[in-house]
Amino acid sequence: MQWPQTVAVIFNPSSGGDSARKRSDRIRQAIQETGKRLIWLETTPEDSGQGLAKDAVGHGADVVIATGGDGTVMACATGLAGSEVPLAVLPLGTGNLVAANFDIPSDLDGALQVALACRRRRIDLGSIGDGRFVIAAGMGFDAAMLRDASHTLKARIGPLAYVWSALGNLRRPRASYGLRLDGGEELTRRAQGVLVANLGKIQGGLPILPDAVPDDGR
Repeated sequence: MQWPQTVAVIFNPSSGGDSARKRSDRIRQAIQETGKRLIWLETTPEDSGQGLAKDAVGHGADVVIATGGDGTVMACATGLAGSEVPLAVLPLGTGNLVAANFDIPSDLDGALQVALACRRRRIDLGSIGDGRFVIAAGMGFDAAMLRDASHTLKARIGPLAYVWSALGNLRRPRASYGLRLDGGEELTRRAQGVLVANLGKIQGGLPILPDAVPDDGR
């Protein structure tokens, strides 16, 4: 195991609500106390993490820590895809599905300890155009549920905001989807949605794909 000497933190200031700034101070202090070189980068509406992750690599980061929700993790994973620089996660979002699937502690100190230990595991990423995803990509019901989840409600009741949004989308009409699996013939199915997943758990720890393995190449 090679311990990182230069740590890049990509921090989403909009994650975690009013406590985000206090958490940023704690993270800075904890990393600086280890004596490691810290590169601190904050996301913006123009760059949710993809470009920042590439910048961090260019500045010599040994590890990049995505600090925010799953959107921040996805953006950083896209920026780091194909590189040898590992990605760690400090979960500050609402769903925190990456953290849940890899048993990363929800408390900041525990998650930071895991991040700095840098026990590497190479995993698969899904691809949509130039973007990458760690957890899943959905069309129809799943996409609508995530889109319609209120930011205000997420700040107040956390993951239950997705349940509320899901209830509002239960009556979505079915659509026709064309699917081609492993280069086979195209299949046409009518459904409320399609979900392509690399990890097995979704909101609330629900195991929709209990046999999913994130590093099996599938």
